[in-house]
Amino acid sequence: MSREYNPGFDEENVNEDDRPLLQNNTLGVENAAFVNTDEGNHEQDSRLNGSMPTVMCRVCENNIPYDKNSMQHVVRCNQCNEATPIRAPPSGKKFVRCPCNCLLICKVSSNRISCPRANCGRVIILQPPSTQGSTVPAPAGTARVQCFYCKEVFMFNTLASCIAACPHCQKRSSVGASYVRIRSFAFFFGALLSLLATICVIIGTAGSSEFFVYIIWLCLIGSTVFCSYRFYRFATLKISKVLGPLDVRVAEASFHSFSGQLRTSLCEEARCPNIGECWGGGEDVPSTATIMLMGDTCTRGCRFCSVKTARTPGALDPEEPLNTAKAVASWGVDYIVLTSVDRDDLVDGGSAHIAQTISHLKQECPHVLVEALVPDFSGKLDCIKTVALSGLEVYAHNIETVRRLTPGVRDPRAKYDQSLKALEHAKRSNPLLVTKSSIMLGLGEEEEEILQTMKDLRDVGVEALTLGQYMQPTKRHLLVKDWVTPRKFDELKAVGDEMGFLYVASGPLVRSSYRAGEFYLKNIVNRRLNREQVTSSL
Repeated sequence: MSREYNPGFDEENVNEDDRPLLQNNTLGVENAAFVNTDEGNHEQDSRLNGSMPTVMCRVCENNIPYDKNSMQHVVRCNQCNEATPIRAPPSGKKFVRCPCNCLLICKVSSNRISCPRANCGRVIILQPPSTQGSTVPAPAGTARVQCFYCKEVFMFNTLASCIAACPHCQKRSSVGASYVRIRSFAFFFGALLSLLATICVIIGTAGSSEFFVYIIWLCLIGSTVFCSYRFYRFATLKISKVLGPLDVRVAEASFHSFSGQLRTSLCEEARCPNIGECWGGGEDVPSTATIMLMGDTCTRGCRFCSVKTARTPGALDPEEPLNTAKAVASWGVDYIVLTSVDRDDLVDGGSAHIAQTISHLKQECPHVLVEALVPDFSGKLDCIKTVALSGLEVYAHNIETVRRLTPGVRDPRAKYDQSLKALEHAKRSNPLLVTKSSIMLGLGEEEEEILQTMKDLRDVGVEALTLGQYMQPTKRHLLVKDWVTPRKFDELKAVGDEMGFLYVASGPLVRSSYRAGEFYLKNIVNRRLNREQVTSSL
C-alpha cells in the first residue's frame, strides 16, 4: 500500500490497509523502470544562508529552507507544492516518486503501489515478474561468491586470483576448492622432496668441512621450511562457496529483435552486466537501448575496455544515421543513449556523423530524449560544439578514473584535463544540456582522489554522475585492485548529493549508460525545456 507522503505525517498511527489498491488498469499502469525509487537523503547546506540549511526541490529545483533539528523526513516546496526527502525513509519503508511528481511511501517489500491523487491514479509496478529468455554471459570469470565467514554474497573475478578478501568482513578465503587443493598437494610433495633431499645431502656430506656444503644445507633446509609453510597455509585456508556465474536474464524477443536492426550494440561489445535490465522491456513496456555508432572498432586502446581496436578502422556507413533513427522510431522508446568508438583517424573524430544521427532521430521521433556518450574528439572544441548543438538533451563523456591513474588506465591520447575541458565546453556551448560523466572504482584509487575527481567534475558544471565497480573483461586487461563495498558506494552517493550533483547513480553494477537515472534525467530535461519555453514566450 502507498499514500502521498506529507510533512509531519504521523507514520505510526495510520493503517497500511486504509486505502484499497487499484485492481484494474483503467487509469493506467506504470512500470517501476520509469519511477525513481531511490529518493533518499538529499540534504545539502545552503551556500546562500549560513544559518538555515536548504534542500533542492527534486521537482522544480527550488531551494527549500528547513529546520535541521526537526524529526520530519520530507519538506514541501512552496513553489511547486511537491514533497522532497531530507532524510532516509523510516526503517522498512521506501520513497517512490510517481510520474505525476507525487512523493509516495510504501513498504520495501511492496510489489506495486497506486497514486492517491484523483487526477492521476496510476498503478506503479515496483517488482515486475522476471522475464524468461536467453542468457547473456557477464564478463568472463565473474562469479557470485558466498563468504565462508560472514555468509554474505559478493562478486569476484576468478581471472585475477582465486584468493578473495570479502568486502564485508575483510577476511581472506579461497574462491572454490580446486585452487587450494592443487596448491596444497603441490607444496606437500615439494616439502617432502626437499626433506628427503636435505637428509640425503646431509648424510652424504657429513664428513666434509667445505663452506659451500653448508650453503647447500641451508638452501635445502630453507626450501623444506618454505614448502611446509605454504602447504600449511593452503591446507588451512577456508573455502568460500561459488554460487554460480553472474549471468543476466534477457528478454529474448526484445533484445534480439532490437539488436538485429543495428550494426552494433554497446551492451554486447562492452559485456555490460546490466544488459537484462535495459533491454528487458516487453511490447507494452518501453525498453532502453544503448547504441554504438561508427562501427565496433576503436582507434584507442584503453586497458579496461573490451571493444576491438585498430589504427585504421573501416569507413563510416553513410546510411547509419538514418537507419538508426528509423530503428529507434520502430521500438517506441522514449529515452535513447547513443555512444561511439573513438575515431582519431577522422578529421572531426566523427562528430558530424553523431550530430547527423541525432538530427535524424529528432526528425523521426521528436518525443525521444537523446543522451550521447561521446569521445573527447582530441580536445577539438568545434567538434564538441557540433554535437552539443545537434539537438540532444544529455551530453555525456566519461572521465573514467582519477588523475593519478589516468596515464596507466586510459589510452595516452585520453587526458584527464582534456576530458574536463570537453565537458566544460559542451555546457558552455549549450547551457540547457545536462552534462554527465562516470568514474570506475577498484583500480587502486584512494578515497581522497575519488572525492577530488568528483569535485573537478562539479567545478566544470557536470550535473549527473555514475560510479561503478570495474570488472576485468578478459585476462589481458587491467586487474581488479579493490572490490568496493555497497556501503562505500552509498557513502559516495551521499557525498555527490552534498556536492550539488542533480543525480548520482552509485553501485557495483552501475555503468555510464545505466538506466537508473533516466526517469530523473527526463524530469530535469523536461523542466528545463518548459522553463525555456516560458521564458521565450515572455
